[in-house]
Amino acid sequence: MRFLVACTVAYLAISVVSGKGIDCYYCSNYNPDDMWYYDAECNSTSYSRNSLHCDDCDSCYTHVEKDGRVLRWADWHRGAENCSIHDTYTLCYCQGDYCNTNTCEHCLTPSQD
Repeated sequence: MRFLVACTVAYLAISVVSGKGIDCYYCSNYNPDDMWYYDAECNSTSYSRNSLHCDDCDSCYTHVEKDGRVLRWADWHRGAENCSIHDTYTLCYCQGDYCNTNTCEHCLTPSQD
């Protein structure tokens, strides 16, 4: 029994130290009755309020609708591009804990090379 407990403790310690997953801001200002954590300030250009950890994710994202509604959460990054611009919304990915603070301004501003 002691061996099993020791192995479990070692596994948990390695899991914590290895940093599996990512911490991202998590909110929506779509609808207070929706399943997402509602925060009227979710569309702030420097959001830093509610967050969650996602064990199975490697990226954070911000989804910005043209009407100003914003959704923030985590996912697996699905391509080489960090920005995806569509007719009604812009989606931007980033890698690193709490990196999804912006509203994809960098996607809409031409780079100054």
